[in-house]
Amino acid sequence: MPSRFEQVINSMSSGSQRGYNTVNDPTPGMAVSSGTGAQKISQLGNRLVLGPDEILYDSTIGTLYGGVYQYVRFRSADVTAAARGLIYLWDTTVDEDLYQVSNLETIGGTAGSQTCSFRAGICLNAVTAAYYAWIQVAGKASVDFRAVLTGVAADGCGVYQANAGAGADNATADVLDGSGANPTFDQVAQMQRLYLGQADGIPVAGAISTIMNMPLLLRV
Repeated sequence: MPSRFEQVINSMSSGSQRGYNTVNDPTPGMAVSSGTGAQKISQLGNRLVLGPDEILYDSTIGTLYGGVYQYVRFRSADVTAAARGLIYLWDTTVDEDLYQVSNLETIGGTAGSQTCSFRAGICLNAVTAAYYAWIQVAGKASVDFRAVLTGVAADGCGVYQANAGAGADNATADVLDGSGANPTFDQVAQMQRLYLGQADGIPVAGAISTIMNMPLLLRV
């Protein structure tokens, strides 16, 4: 497993050299299932810090920007299929060194005002359940927003996990505004837990928009 923040060695699986947003590996670092070769050493959990001129991506899937990326395993039991722009959480129901992520918003916790879910990063592409791929954990990122925004979107506004639960808005982002009564301590704590970063441009409801994603709970 990774022993430093940024790994020097990165294995791009065969057939995935078109970009980090094309990776969909059945075995860590490999485009073939286990049994045909050894897993790539230290690939799982690998973290890369890449500038805007260094990041390789397939533009037909979407644009990737400079930031921090991490190689993880996608949970097999998620109801919502992995897709570009969805928010992923660390799966605390399995061993930490599996680096497994899920888009189940209550993973490791229970429904309610406070849950035990910890944000991992943003999905880059459609990934097969139980396969391995890259997520973005910090930097300018493309995030999917819920169909109807709670607040008024603006350039630079705060962006939060929608925390909408199962359904069409699962694992999406939202914006809030300052209207209404003064928030309670519980509501403030909830906002802090769900804070993603700031909008880079004006977010569009029901679409993918760019934000400056703030790393919150980076797993090393």
